[in-house]
Amino acid sequence: MNMPGSAQCLCPLGYELQQDNKTCIDKDECSIKNGGCEGACHNSPGSFSCSCGTGYTSSQKDRFSCDDVDECEVDNGGCEQRCINYAGSFYCSCEDGYRLAADQKTCIAASCPREPVPNHLRMQCFTKNGTRLSSSSDSENRPHSELNDYPIGTKCQFKCDNGFKLTAEGKITCRDDGTWSGPVPECKGLHCPALEAPEHGEVRPPACTLGNVSVKKKCYFTCQPGYKLQGPPVMLCKNNRSWNKPEPPVCRSVSVNPSLSCPEDISVDLSPGQNYTTVVIPRPQTNTEDFSITPKWVLTETPLSFPSGRTDITFTVVSSNPKKQDKTCTMTVNVVDREPPIFLNCPESFDVEATSMQGTSVKWEEPRAVDNVGVESVSKNLEPDATLMPGVHIVTYRARDAAGNAAVCSFEINITSTQCNDLEDPANGEANCVDWIYGKLCQPFCDAGYTRNPDEYPYYTCDESGVWAPVDVISDCLKYLPASSKNCPEGYEYRKINETNEEICLECPTETIWSPSSRTCEEASFEEEDDNDEEEET
Repeated sequence: MNMPGSAQCLCPLGYELQQDNKTCIDKDECSIKNGGCEGACHNSPGSFSCSCGTGYTSSQKDRFSCDDVDECEVDNGGCEQRCINYAGSFYCSCEDGYRLAADQKTCIAASCPREPVPNHLRMQCFTKNGTRLSSSSDSENRPHSELNDYPIGTKCQFKCDNGFKLTAEGKITCRDDGTWSGPVPECKGLHCPALEAPEHGEVRPPACTLGNVSVKKKCYFTCQPGYKLQGPPVMLCKNNRSWNKPEPPVCRSVSVNPSLSCPEDISVDLSPGQNYTTVVIPRPQTNTEDFSITPKWVLTETPLSFPSGRTDITFTVVSSNPKKQDKTCTMTVNVVDREPPIFLNCPESFDVEATSMQGTSVKWEEPRAVDNVGVESVSKNLEPDATLMPGVHIVTYRARDAAGNAAVCSFEINITSTQCNDLEDPANGEANCVDWIYGKLCQPFCDAGYTRNPDEYPYYTCDESGVWAPVDVISDCLKYLPASSKNCPEGYEYRKINETNEEICLECPTETIWSPSSRTCEEASFEEEDDNDEEEET
C-alpha cells in the first residue's frame, strides 16, 4: 500500500506479516481454540475447515458445529428388538426373556450357561415351575447338568462334602438377562492345626507339619533307632478341626546295643589331568542316629573331593549303655591314579667330538618330569658334566609318582674321535699298527738282515685327536752286519743294540754320509752332498 512519502505491506486474509514487514506466511487458525470447531479442525493455506467424527454430522446452522446422528432412525440401527441412541453412537437391547447374541444385534431366548462344579461341591437345580434338573455329587470338577443352558428362573443350591465348607452363598438364580445371580461357590477344606514332629522322631505324612490335614485324616508318629514312642502313635483330625488327643507323643531314649555296618569300599579312577575326584559317601547302617566320622572333614551323602591314593574313613557309634562297648567300622576310598608322569624337553640323541684321551666332559639340559598328582622320585644313570670316553653312552632318566606309575626319558651321547691315518711301512720293514682304546699304536719291525736305528722311536701312537706322536713318519730299516770290532767297513758305523746289547755295524742312513776319519755316519751338509754328486759323476 502506497502512502505519502512511504509504502506499507499488507497480507491477504488468512496470512500474517513477518517481522521484516515484507513477508507473508499462512496463519494456522486451528492453533487457536481449535479454530472454533466442535469436531476436528483442518488448516489449509490462507484458510481452514471443520469436520465431525463418527456418529455426528456437520450442523446446518453454522460451519463450526456438529449434530448427533440418530442411527436408530434408519432400519432400527440393525437391532432386532430395541435400539437406543445416544450422543455419538447407539446400542441394541432385548425384551425380557431374551438376551443379545454374539453379534450384539440379534436377540435369542435368554438362558444361563452351565458352570463347572469345583471339587468336593454338590449341587441341585430346579426350574421356575419346580422341575428338578440333574444334580452333581461327584468330587471331580465337571459340568453339573447334561443341559447346555439353564432356563430363566432356575435356582441352584450347593453343599460341600464332609470336612469342607462353602466360600460363598450356597444359592444362585438364573436372572432374566441370562446371567447367574452370583458365582458358583467353592469348597474350602477344614484343616486341623499343624503338628510338630517329636525330637528324635518324625510325623507322617508331611502335610501334618504344614497344617494341611483335612478332617477325618490321620497323622502317624515314629521314633529314630535308640528311642521309644511315649504317647499316642496316631492322631485324628476331628470335624471341629481339632485333634482327638490333647498332646502329641514324645520320643524317649532307650538303652540299646549299638549296631554299625560300614558302606562298601569305593574305588574310582582319576580323570586324565586331575589330582582329585568327587565321591559321595553313603550313610552307614546303624540302629542309632548319632555317629562320628574320622577324618572330620568327611560328610555322608554329600559330594566331597578326595585326593589320589587311599583314604580310610572310620565310623563310630557310642553306646548309651556303659556296660556295652562302642562300635566302630572302617571303609576305604581308593582314588586310583593311572596316569604316568611326563618328561618335558627330553633331549634328543647327540654327538660330541672327543677332546682328550682322558675323557670328554659333556653337558646337557636335564629333562623335567611333571605329573597330575606329583612326581615322587627321579633317578638317572649319568650326571651332566660327566666325563665320557669315546663311544656310545645311553643316558636314562626314570620318574615315578606316588601310585607307582613310571615314565622314562632316554637318549644317546656318542663321543666321536678323529680317525687316525695309517702310517706308511718303513723301507725294508712293516709299520705293524694295531687299534687301541685311544686310537692306534704302531711298533715297527724290520725284515731279516735289517734293523732300525737304536736312536729312533720304538713306538708311534695316535689318539682321538688324530695326530701321530712323536712323529707321523717311521724311519727306514737299515742293513746291518755283525761287528767283530769297532772298525766297521766303509758306509757302516759301529752301534750297540740297546735291548740285546748286541754289537753291529749299521749302514749309514740316506740322509747321512760316512766319515773316513771318524768312521761314523754324519749328517751331510748341502755342499758335501754336491761334492759327492760331482765325484760320482766323474
